[in-house]
Amino acid sequence: MSWATRLLAAAVVTLGLWSAAPAAGQDRAALAQELDAWVQQGLDEPQRALQRFTELAAQATAAEDRRALLRARGLVAASADLADELHAALLALAALAPDPMAAADAALVRAEAADAQGHAALALEAATAAVQGYEAACTAQASCDHRAHWQALMLLARQDRRRGLNSAALEHAQAAAALAEGAGDRARQAQALAAAADMAGLQGDAAAEQRLFAQALRLARADGDPLLRSRVQAFDTRIQRRRSDNEASRRAANAGLALARQGGSPRLEATHLANLSDVLVALGQPALALKAVGEALPTARRHGDHRVERVLLHNAALARIHLGQLAQARQQMEGVLVAYRAGGATADLALALREFGDAFAAAGDLPTALRLFHQERQLAAEIMAANREAALAELRRRFDHEAQQRKLEQLQRERTLVTAQLANRVALQKVWAAGAVVLLLAGVLVAVVYHRVRRLRSRLERNQALLRAQSHRDPLTGLHNRRGLHETMAPRGGPPHFEGALLLLDIDHFKRVNDHHGHAAGDAVLVEVARRLAEIVGPPGLVVRWGGEEFIVCLGGSTAALAPAAMQALARRVLHAVGGTPVALPGGTALRVTVSVGYACFPLPPARLPLSLDRAINLVDMALYTAKNQGRNNATGIVQAQGHDAAALQALELNFDLARHEGRVLLERLDGPADPTLPPGAAPGPGPGAGAEPGQQAEAPAQRLPA
Repeated sequence: MSWATRLLAAAVVTLGLWSAAPAAGQDRAALAQELDAWVQQGLDEPQRALQRFTELAAQATAAEDRRALLRARGLVAASADLADELHAALLALAALAPDPMAAADAALVRAEAADAQGHAALALEAATAAVQGYEAACTAQASCDHRAHWQALMLLARQDRRRGLNSAALEHAQAAAALAEGAGDRARQAQALAAAADMAGLQGDAAAEQRLFAQALRLARADGDPLLRSRVQAFDTRIQRRRSDNEASRRAANAGLALARQGGSPRLEATHLANLSDVLVALGQPALALKAVGEALPTARRHGDHRVERVLLHNAALARIHLGQLAQARQQMEGVLVAYRAGGATADLALALREFGDAFAAAGDLPTALRLFHQERQLAAEIMAANREAALAELRRRFDHEAQQRKLEQLQRERTLVTAQLANRVALQKVWAAGAVVLLLAGVLVAVVYHRVRRLRSRLERNQALLRAQSHRDPLTGLHNRRGLHETMAPRGGPPHFEGALLLLDIDHFKRVNDHHGHAAGDAVLVEVARRLAEIVGPPGLVVRWGGEEFIVCLGGSTAALAPAAMQALARRVLHAVGGTPVALPGGTALRVTVSVGYACFPLPPARLPLSLDRAINLVDMALYTAKNQGRNNATGIVQAQGHDAAALQALELNFDLARHEGRVLLERLDGPADPTLPPGAAPGPGPGAGAEPGQQAEAPAQRLPA
């Protein structure tokens, strides 16, 4: 049943009920059904919906009916970016104070307006207030429309997803699905399940993703509404895109677009065109992507849909990069990044930085790509910290809840004990015996409670210790992570600068491994590379997963093992250990992977200026990018850096390529193992591929890179 059909049916029922003057409960249910249909229709025709609300307001006499009309008017105005109508609806809802339902409705309208404008922080605050208001007001004595509560939960899920808090987003989406199921609202249950499937996929739970989406698709097909099926298809497009199945993602986007046109929703068409433009960029069809953006952008702007407009501009900038229109793409990109930052959408911002950085790197604009890469790396660390804090907060909340439950149980037992004492006073001869029994029971109770509290406290301390240990380790490879590196290498009473050797390496063309062989193969490559590095380095060296496909080898202390010749030998062993033997994949095939390496010994000669660990990592990062720029599958080491003071060294860091060309920094290069599948003298391929076991190859001497 389409929204138009539902709208007509709701209007007929409402008019019939009002004309026959039925019971108030039936009248209110019919009004709620018609208002819901007009709110959905208002996404594409806001003025018609507002006109109908005005007509219905003339017939509404009960305060609850007037409040429902104001909420519906505010939601339509918020989604269409009609500022005057939105302000009027919020003022009218505020005038209904101290009605708690009116306050919750006003918070929902504010959340919808902030979400439409792209302000994630404001939307999160208002949606949280709305959910709390509905949970407090919707009791058995005071029932309320489940649709408003459902919408507030879905807004919370969306804001959590935009900030990268996927676990919290999944929890809110599942709560919305349960609420809709309890109300018998299959359409909203389908939408919430599709959103939950998307969140489960973001957490890497493929089984839950498949199960939840199958339930959503089954409910949507049973309902028969093309617009509901179109909304579910939008989630399918995202799921297939995340799996790197771009053809399936394009089919899902085209199917959703056809359903949106069948249901007569231009705004939903714009959403699917935005998704389609993203898929077309991934398929290497930037011209078609720009065409889709041009078709959808006027609709999004006409309806005040800033969220879809931002996605369209994002994809347009990516398409222009692929077309070589770098100046125009760079200007458009900056506007998109500013909008993401202003709205607090950290997860969207991190994705945008990663996509733009990869696109500019492929286009040859390495300075822009490097700048975006550093910004994305810093933001990823912030998102990881936020997720960790959210997990700790959830653990504390559960512990507090359990403590409160134990307290209530103890109070109940004490109440039972007092009742027994009062009853026993009837028989004076049994008072002393009863008192002794009570004292004994109280002592046992105190001992049991004390034992349980100690046991729970011990369990909490163990959990906290486990969390601290896990925060230092990468869960996939078992290596130290960033935090583990900094805390391990932090000076304890020693010099505040870093002394030792660093190797920063990056798996070449790792994205192709995920795209061509799947994420399970990518995980297998990461685990095997980590194992080989740990085997080569051994104690007391430290191997760290720096992030994504990057690893760091850190050798602290000023020892003979850190001499230039030893560092060359270590870098060469790393190149051959990774690139010399293919990696076995889960399916039984083998894949040859190579790495690019940047390395140096600190302090750097000849000035040997003291450097912090972060600045040392930044310098070998520059060497790594030089290695990648020199064709990958090689190691680039910093031999000397002509910086006699801190200012000169900082100038060298700010423009590493210029310093190299001017001779202020001297580099050396070690080539990695040749591809055994290529004929002698042939150039290596652009990325990793399956190959047989390589034969023995003579080691090439280190080459000094020309200025």
